[in-house]
Amino acid sequence: MELAKRIHQINLEKGFYDPPASRARRWMLIASELFEAIEGLRENNFNPSLDSDPQIIKTSVACEMADAYIRVLDFMAYEGFQSLWTLDYFHHADPAEQIFYISAVIHAHRNDSNKASSSVKQLIETFCIKNNINLMAFVEWKLEYNSKREYKHGKEW
Repeated sequence: MELAKRIHQINLEKGFYDPPASRARRWMLIASELFEAIEGLRENNFNPSLDSDPQIIKTSVACEMADAYIRVLDFMAYEGFQSLWTLDYFHHADPAEQIFYISAVIHAHRNDSNKASSSVKQLIETFCIKNNINLMAFVEWKLEYNSKREYKHGKEW
């Protein structure tokens, strides 16, 4: 969970806990990244090289899944949650169905944030493995990109 602590510290410095957002807002931000991944699918922008144009990278499925992963790890660090379980297989063949399933888990476990965050973390990792996305490379790219952005990335929350 060292990565989660690192991500959380960056988000503290960028003002995302001034004041802390509600759990519902944090879950919706995770869901919004999943919805943006669907847009990447619709645009056939799945897993570009990290040498590509930054605009192509940041709107790709791979980068949006990295964004969702970053938000989940931040949520887990803030709440003090640990991973509860691992998923041995992910049987939804179509990437759009996989992303829908991940968003459904958020809703299904909305009253148990520890279970939901652990489940979503594992599902994103599994999605990336199944779809040959180097999640950690995209997470690092996105963290570097975000480090150059303004306070709260110029948004209200």
